[in-house]
Amino acid sequence: MDEKLLKFEVQSNGDFEIFWNKLTSENSWSLLYAKEAFSEYKKFVWLASVSPSRVVPSTVVDKVWHLHMTFTKSYWLDFCREVLGFDFHHIPSSQTSASKQADKIQYENTLLMYEREFGGKPNERYWPTSKKSRLDLARYGMFALFTTTFLTACSFSSDGKIMMAIKWGVGVYVVYKVIKWLSSSDGPGGRGGHGCSAGCGSSCGGD
Repeated sequence: MDEKLLKFEVQSNGDFEIFWNKLTSENSWSLLYAKEAFSEYKKFVWLASVSPSRVVPSTVVDKVWHLHMTFTKSYWLDFCREVLGFDFHHIPSSQTSASKQADKIQYENTLLMYEREFGGKPNERYWPTSKKSRLDLARYGMFALFTTTFLTACSFSSDGKIMMAIKWGVGVYVVYKVIKWLSSSDGPGGRGGHGCSAGCGSSCGGD
C-alpha cells in the first residue's frame, strides 16, 4: 500500500483527536477498534484505487468513510488531492433486489481482492462474510430453541398442549430476535463488525 496513504491521519485545524472522538462516540466503539477500522478503511481505498471493477465496503468501513467525508477539507483536499491524486466519490446503490444482489456479489469479490492484495483474509470483525452470517443465524436459532424449551419445560404439567405450543413458539421467536439484535449491535467495548455482508450497498469510483 502507498506510504502516503498508510501514514494518513484525519485532522481538523491541526486537531487530530476530534475525528477519533466522533468515530468512537457515534458508533460506541473503543479507540482501539476505531483505529483498526480506520486502517481497514484505508485498505479499502487502496483496493478501489487499483481495482478495474467496482468495490463495496463493509458496514464498518462505510461508517468510517461517511464520517471522514464530513471533514471536507481533510477528505477532498488532504486525502483525495494530496494523497490519492483523484476525487474519490461515494456512490450509493439503489435499493432494488437486483442492485442488492449485485452488491453482495461485488462485496464477495472485494473480499477476494483484499486477500490477494494483502496476502490474507480480512478480519471478520471489520469485514463479515455472508457465509458467517448464515452460520450465526443458525446458531442463534438453536440457542433460542434450547433456551425457550428449558424455560417453558416446567409449565407442561399445568398448561394445555395447544397453549403450551403457542407459548413455546412465541418464546423461540422472541429469544431469537433478542439474540440477533444483541449480536448485530456495536458494543461499548468495540465489538462491532456484525453487519450485513454488503455494508450499506455503497460503492466507489475515482474520477
